[in-house]
Amino acid sequence: MQDPQGAAFNPTTMRMELTSLQQLIFSPDAQSKFVHTSIAGYVTAAIFVAGVSAWYLLRNRHLELARRSFRMAALFGVLATLGVITLGDALGFVAAHAQPAKLAAMEGLWQTAPAPMPFNLIAFPDQAEQRNRGAIQIPYLLSLLVTHSLHGSVDGFDRLQQQAARRIENGIPAVLALKALSHDPNDAVARAQFDAHERDLGYGFLLQRYAPDLGRLTPQQLQRAVRDTIPPVAVVFWSFRLMLGFGFLLLAFFVLAVLYSLRNQVQEQRWFLKTAVWMIPVPFLANEAGWLVAELGRQPWTVFGVLPTWMSASTHGVGYMVFSLAGFVLSYSVFIVIEMYLMLRAIRRGPQDPRPDGDAAADAAMALFPAAAPGNGG
Repeated sequence: MQDPQGAAFNPTTMRMELTSLQQLIFSPDAQSKFVHTSIAGYVTAAIFVAGVSAWYLLRNRHLELARRSFRMAALFGVLATLGVITLGDALGFVAAHAQPAKLAAMEGLWQTAPAPMPFNLIAFPDQAEQRNRGAIQIPYLLSLLVTHSLHGSVDGFDRLQQQAARRIENGIPAVLALKALSHDPNDAVARAQFDAHERDLGYGFLLQRYAPDLGRLTPQQLQRAVRDTIPPVAVVFWSFRLMLGFGFLLLAFFVLAVLYSLRNQVQEQRWFLKTAVWMIPVPFLANEAGWLVAELGRQPWTVFGVLPTWMSASTHGVGYMVFSLAGFVLSYSVFIVIEMYLMLRAIRRGPQDPRPDGDAAADAAMALFPAAAPGNGG
């Protein structure tokens, strides 16, 4: 949806249709996102295991198991966190080509600057005036992060809006041809016009939100559609930095956890064990921040460059949507309460202490031959 590959719009059936399963599966964007998201799940699991193990160590329970599980979680967490950060860098490189508007929002790039470009460490984007307030920058870093060189440059929204305006204007004939084809699928002239402008059909759809009659287009309507191609920059910008901050915080935690664990000092560092328990929510927050970057960063598109969000919005009434959303919220709230209750109960109980082999063999014999049990005349 965010970098559609292996599909094409069919004007006869009026829908997107799969053209190449290979292109879909082996899309660089799809592969990077799948692995990035999967490893983020491993980071979440590692911090959860480390936090629970630390809780046992603080209470002097199941010490041998807790020390071993803490060490395994720390080692696994370091590798997984490094993998997430590395793949995040790869995703930024891919986004520069697949979703340049998302990348510009992540970096708060209103104006294109010559290379090497600085990185906005802190800024307060102003969407109305299309500029940043109170920016603190790190020189050269953006070019290094995104293009992996000091000579690379990234387009800001000034250039991206110019490109969007051209694509919107080029998408108008595609929309008009599609309307003609919906009435007469055999219209050869309309089909030729559609084929010539198909690449920009989605941008033509963007304009329809403000100009239902494309034959009476005004400059103001075109400008509104162009401005719509800019995602909500402030939310994307800060969500991205929260995700980065949480990611490096997790890496620092896991590095310390490995050092303390390998030196057999982790139980002596009670402050660190308490920190480990409080770190459990951090990967969940990082994952949510990453989700906001991904989903808000692709706006105004449901399918990037193809289907605008305004066209894919539900046609149901407000009452129906409120009822449906309330049902989902209630159901998942019940699920999370039950899940939290079961997890906390299992953590408090702890693992079952294994019985010695001899006792286990005796229990098995008693189950098979109850008459042989002591006191039964055996």
